[in-house]
Amino acid sequence: MPFLIIIWMNLLPLTAVVAQDFEIENENFSNTVLYIFTGSDWCPDCRRMEKNVLRNTAFLETMERHEITLEIVDFPQRKKLSPKVVKRNESIAEAFAFQGIFPTIILSQSKEKYEPLKYKNETASQFSEMVLEKLKDLNE
Repeated sequence: MPFLIIIWMNLLPLTAVVAQDFEIENENFSNTVLYIFTGSDWCPDCRRMEKNVLRNTAFLETMERHEITLEIVDFPQRKKLSPKVVKRNESIAEAFAFQGIFPTIILSQSKEKYEPLKYKNETASQFSEMVLEKLKDLNE
């Protein structure tokens, strides 16, 4: 049974992914993760992506159907995150050599097997297609 976890900012303790080694804690969760590096309270493109894609039911259903877990890695400017969340976000950023460009999107099956994506104001349907194309690339 596929599961989809949407992890928004302070809900991060619910995550199934351990940032340091990217191992799955619960065997029911997928091995494919869509990491979204965002500046939720200041980045216009991140906010646009959240509104147009991440809140779209069809997009979320597509991710669930393909067993892709969404993982929000937030770097807000005004909102305070717990030290645990900050450490987790920094660890994920370091693992993928995050360059501080927002939003950065990475479809990953491990630290060694991942594909970057770009968000350029696509619709939820268009972005879903992009993710599924990258998933095919990962599985080849």
